[in-house]
Amino acid sequence: MSIKYAVVRKDPAVDPYLTALLKRVDAKHVVSGIGERPAIVHLRDFGLSGFTTGSGVIAPRLCRALLDACARKDYEQAAKVRAAFLPLEDLRDEWGPPRVIHAAVGLAGIAETGPIPPFVSELSAAQKDRLRPVALELLKRDRA
Repeated sequence: MSIKYAVVRKDPAVDPYLTALLKRVDAKHVVSGIGERPAIVHLRDFGLSGFTTGSGVIAPRLCRALLDACARKDYEQAAKVRAAFLPLEDLRDEWGPPRVIHAAVGLAGIAETGPIPPFVSELSAAQKDRLRPVALELLKRDRA
């Protein structure tokens, strides 16, 4: 059993709530639940056991490479790998994680995701035009 820790911080290295949680729960039972952006800090500085990903549906190999680099404590390489995710992560932060991933999967040609669930708006045509090259670049890097 694990706890998914998903509290967004301006600086993930400064997190009194996570620090307090880890005084009560062994870090091996806590995973970073906010994607690639805080993953290195959470694994390196807090000793969390892993991280969740949304962008990993576009780039699973890169996501695994990030996790493996952290496991080897090669944080310089981890940072290089994570950099590939940041343009997509920026759009997820700006427009909402689920709707961006939903659109990115289709725009990258991975799969048709169908209509977005009720009560969530589709991305606009302009947003999709901005997202398409970001999703395609991440997919290209994953396949390289």
